[in-house]
Formats: sequence, structure tokens, C-alpha cells
Amino acid sequence: MLDWVNRNVAVLFGDGAAALVVEASDREEGQRGESLGCLA
Repeated sequence: MLDWVNRNVAVLFGDGAAALVVEASDREEGQRGESLGCLA
């Protein structure tokens, strides 16, 4: 059980998640695009 009153622990196990996908390419154009969003 998580004690949400204790911020020292609650911030470690908050409701956040992240992912990163990196793929190599033979093209020389550099970065093609990026996206940053929040799904709630």
C-alpha cells in the first residue's frame, strides 16, 4: 500500500510512464519528426 501523504515515496511511484523508440536509417535528412503528449 502506498502512503500518498508521504511525498518522498509517492513521487517515485506516481502515475507516470514513458517510452522511447529509436530506429537507425540510411537517409541523411536527420531527425524526421517527434511527438510529445499526455494521455489521461
